[in-house]
Amino acid sequence: MGKIWKKLCALTGLFALLMFSPLGLLADPGSDAPTGTEVGSPMENETLKANYLGSASFASTAAEIVAANESSGYNNGRRNIVSANETTEKAENIPFVGSIVENEALNSGNESENGIAEEDSSATDPICVSVIVPVYNTAPYLDKCLDSLVNQTLGNIEIICINDGSTDGSGDILAKWAAMDPRIRVIIQENKGLSCARNNGMKAAKGEYLGFVDSDDWISRDFYEKLYGAAKREDADMAAGSVINWHSDKKQDTRIDLYQFHRSAISDFSEKQRVMHACVCWNKVYRRELILKNGIIFLPKKKFEDGPFTFAATIIANKIALEPTTTYFYRINRKGSIMSQSRNDRNPFDIIDGHLERFEFLEKTSLADSEKEDIRKFAEVITVDSLYCWLQRVNKAYKEEFFEKYKAMVGNFDLTENPYADDSAKRLEKAVKESSSYAEFSAKMNQRPFRSKILHRKPSV
Repeated sequence: MGKIWKKLCALTGLFALLMFSPLGLLADPGSDAPTGTEVGSPMENETLKANYLGSASFASTAAEIVAANESSGYNNGRRNIVSANETTEKAENIPFVGSIVENEALNSGNESENGIAEEDSSATDPICVSVIVPVYNTAPYLDKCLDSLVNQTLGNIEIICINDGSTDGSGDILAKWAAMDPRIRVIIQENKGLSCARNNGMKAAKGEYLGFVDSDDWISRDFYEKLYGAAKREDADMAAGSVINWHSDKKQDTRIDLYQFHRSAISDFSEKQRVMHACVCWNKVYRRELILKNGIIFLPKKKFEDGPFTFAATIIANKIALEPTTTYFYRINRKGSIMSQSRNDRNPFDIIDGHLERFEFLEKTSLADSEKEDIRKFAEVITVDSLYCWLQRVNKAYKEEFFEKYKAMVGNFDLTENPYADDSAKRLEKAVKESSSYAEFSAKMNQRPFRSKILHRKPSV
């Protein structure tokens, strides 16, 4: 009888533990969560903020960083969610825009002097890749994106989602996934744009490498395992994978074969050129130390921000590992995306600023003068070609203004002896310099046989 009584007491104690423990299997972690408020929207009620964040203090400058996980694992049913309040006009000039709201109790001793989150020395499993996911009104696609991330075969990753002021329910979707997977961290900020969202994600990152995924795209299950493995195997600052363009309107995919090198890594600039022809950031991983040490960021409040960022990382990377057997799925022609809006507003003007930034960054590097000159010549050809392609896309109302900026930039180039310039690039440069207006330039481009000599290519960034 005594033995039976002891067993009953033991079972009763176990049941109580399961019922009332903060991590108990029968506890309802979301029962106290606020309802009727989209997590990603600006929340002005301090009490409501406290419900989401626990004991929170609001940071005063953009240099302060979001902390990662709560020690308890749950926060009113919404795990790892923090907020960013609107910065002052002065703070908007800081590269990493967004004044971060953080939980001081969790952040204690976890921030370096320069505002970059430091590694947790007590962690047994260091983070291999920090995956940064900017989110703005992509609710119909977000589940597919996050599903591909949480099911990565590389387990030691962190997934940093930055809700950039979404108003379509994306915030609720992020909260749902954050409650299910402790690797997901959600930063909430006022709408500042894709660049600022990624910059804030980089500031919060702790991984050895950085990766970027747009919230309407998705990746192969082995994407980060293979890219991280390739980077480690080659001791490379970067690694790149293949891309499939997913045509949402046609429901069919078209493979983009970016890398036909037939080798596992590249290091010479002559080989890196082909990577710079496809200056997108999301099919790659970057050694975080390389990015931080060289101050590489996404240009705040600018569209087509991938180009300058990837260009900068590529020219200073010691080596780029190539892994063509894993894939990034890039959704194109999505209504509301930056690319779909490029004809209807002043977005293409940001392309000009992006090309200017490339030359400015190049001059700041510690590369040898001869190497800088070689890269500069290559960048000039890319600029002439890229801006011509975007001139064709820009809204008619802005063509004259865009051409004037195009001409001013090309006026500093001389492609006559440039080893990277073919005849079409040289003819194009000559036509731009000799034309006093867009109308005159357009007339020159329509003259035969001159027009047939110009290569009409899809815009590159």
